[in-house]
Amino acid sequence: MLSILKKWFGKKQTEALDRKRLGALGEKFACEYLHQNNYAIIEHNFRCPMGEIDIIAREGDTVVFVEVKSQYEHVQIRVEGKVDGRKQAKLQQLAQYYRRKRLSPETRCRIDVVTVIITAENTPKQLRHQKRDI
Repeated sequence: MLSILKKWFGKKQTEALDRKRLGALGEKFACEYLHQNNYAIIEHNFRCPMGEIDIIAREGDTVVFVEVKSQYEHVQIRVEGKVDGRKQAKLQQLAQYYRRKRLSPETRCRIDVVTVIITAENTPKQLRHQKRDI
């Protein structure tokens, strides 16, 4: 199927489709993991003029903004490095926007990063969860 899409749309567009599918798959696995660990999912793919937050969840009395990074297991570059200082600053801006619009100022918040390594069979091989304070 992917080879047919490459012929019709070209390599760049099909790579974008593949990245989108990979991201959606990673977010699905991250939601399942969070749910199994007693997080309540509040929103998925929250969009605002500043960008997007992958998952917004609640753990006890804390609202957690979750950035999901996904990659296939055969890729050598690790995705943890993709959440650099610039990306962290952007996540903080998005979290503050959501907090101003939808939460009380007293609400405890945290930004987490969930990294999902996915097999060629589209199953999760490894999942890492990093908790970070705002």
